[in-house]
Amino acid sequence: MKPLTSRDLGVQAFIMMAVAAGISILVIAPLRQELGDARAHLAASRAILADASHLGTVSRPGEVDALVVDATRRITAAGRTAADPAALHEFLMDLARRSGVTIDSISPEPLSPNSFARDSRHLTRVLTCTTLLAGDYPNLIEFLRTLEAEGGLMAVQSCELRPTLSAEGAVTSMALVTEHFAFHVPTLDEMQELASADDEDEEE
Repeated sequence: MKPLTSRDLGVQAFIMMAVAAGISILVIAPLRQELGDARAHLAASRAILADASHLGTVSRPGEVDALVVDATRRITAAGRTAADPAALHEFLMDLARRSGVTIDSISPEPLSPNSFARDSRHLTRVLTCTTLLAGDYPNLIEFLRTLEAEGGLMAVQSCELRPTLSAEGAVTSMALVTEHFAFHVPTLDEMQELASADDEDEEE
């Protein structure tokens, strides 16, 4: 076997650097963008909560206008996957089907009791979920993009990609860890009770 010259080694090193740069551009950069989008979505979700920051201080039922009712509906819907692991499982399976990827396992794990104090006004992390899935890279990116758009109050904690072989050929596997949040919005009855309690405190 002919020994490699310094020129041969230089050519091989250049090729390896080009391949690494290509992987960074085609794989890592888009993934970083998706993670950034997920964080931006969490910030936007927190903005939604700010819309209803006054829910617990309403003093009269008549003050609950259409804006507050709409904010209540949006916040409750956005936290649905955190409050119900079965709903999260169903959502992820449907999302995988629409994105053309295959889910191997879904492992939700509650991080705090799935209940809230009656007067809670804070965003509460209640569920983390590890999802193992596989598919073509573009389909996995579509899965992440749709998850960010439709997943409600959630954030991507970590995401690992690696090539793997299956019966259908080479695919990309993904280990995705997400955090799902919920927010307790007082019902009209609870707001009336809180208002009555505040009135009694003022009288005392």
